[in-house]
Amino acid sequence: MAQTVQFEPACADSIKLKEALEDALSHAPNDTALRKQYFSHLAKLAESSIGLFQARLPEIPTPIYFRGGTSDIVNMQQIFQDGKLNIPLRRVPQRILDLGGYAGYAAVFLATHFPTAHIMTVEPMTANFRLLALNTLPYRRILPLNAAVGRQSGRLRILGTHDADWGFMLAETQENGPGTVISYSVPDLLQLRGWDRVDLIKCDIEGFEATLFADVSASWIRALDTLVIETHDHMMPGCSAVVAACFSETEYAHRMRGECHIYERRLDANPPNEELEPLSHPLPPIVLVHSGPDCIPLRLENVVFGRDGFFLFEDIGLQLLPNPPGSAPAQAVFSVFGQGQTRFSATIAHAGVVSEDIVFRVLVRRLADGALLLDSARRVLPGARGEWHERLPRMDGMHEVVLQTEMAPGAQSNHAAYARWLEPRFY
Repeated sequence: MAQTVQFEPACADSIKLKEALEDALSHAPNDTALRKQYFSHLAKLAESSIGLFQARLPEIPTPIYFRGGTSDIVNMQQIFQDGKLNIPLRRVPQRILDLGGYAGYAAVFLATHFPTAHIMTVEPMTANFRLLALNTLPYRRILPLNAAVGRQSGRLRILGTHDADWGFMLAETQENGPGTVISYSVPDLLQLRGWDRVDLIKCDIEGFEATLFADVSASWIRALDTLVIETHDHMMPGCSAVVAACFSETEYAHRMRGECHIYERRLDANPPNEELEPLSHPLPPIVLVHSGPDCIPLRLENVVFGRDGFFLFEDIGLQLLPNPPGSAPAQAVFSVFGQGQTRFSATIAHAGVVSEDIVFRVLVRRLADGALLLDSARRVLPGARGEWHERLPRMDGMHEVVLQTEMAPGAQSNHAAYARWLEPRFY
């Protein structure tokens, strides 16, 4: 007799409970029981509904999207509950290649865990890639690519899926048409990104690792610092041995983290099973101009918004047009939370050619006691640009940062005084 299955679609009460759990997690981010309860509820939503949902985690500044009726929630749990990629490393990677990006959860985790790193995440399946692109959109340092990785650039054939949405198997082919996907070799991926090497590769490509790592002498392997890879011997017998052959015990330490093999270039001659202390990560930079996930409050003083007065451009800069000589300075005032940053840097540029000199000024004030941590100015000639670096006392807690421009003493007009702050940040 066929078993009767009762479906419980997502309803307003389920969404309200999800939001209540998210609020509780925001106040108790390290409560493992609460996090487990939250993911259990998300799993029920995924099992009972089809559609797009969002999850909010206290350590991730943007919503993370998942699809009901798919394996998305399982992958989310592996990364954000079970800590699959929370691996102590000896070196802070600056260039990361994510092979088998799926829905983008690994890339988002790595972007928040290594905030100074640039990441390329590669996913061949179009439906998965659409969600990956959505999840990674707020992160300027993540470059998503709808493609596969192979020994050579060309096409790979889709053999089918063995395990839900993430289990697509690929094989080399000479064909070009339906049932195939575009692929790039690792050297070609690096060239696309403008890299000469990669520091960390995360690899989960459903058995195709046996093909990708078949050439033990490949130059990109020899230059690699760290590989985190899930091998699939049950799908492709012997693939773990193929990967291991690329990393000699004298050069690389090998250890396991759950289902992942970790090969990390040695700093010394310690044995491969050595215990590692967690990596001390650099302070996350405070980036004032971006279109990413962090919200930095902004107040404009003595500025005409839009047109030439103030605008952002290319995710890295802002124009702050000085007012006519003798008028109050133009100011962009930011509220930022410091975590020990001690340096300020920016590129300042006077984009006007037929104009007069501009004075750029930066001020940093600690809100707790009103202490002025930095007050410095630079005079810039028309058409000129330059790097600006300053040291300041530790920024801890809330601060007010003022970027200011005004015409230099003796100027007669602010005509074409296109004052630009490029990549202003604290680190």
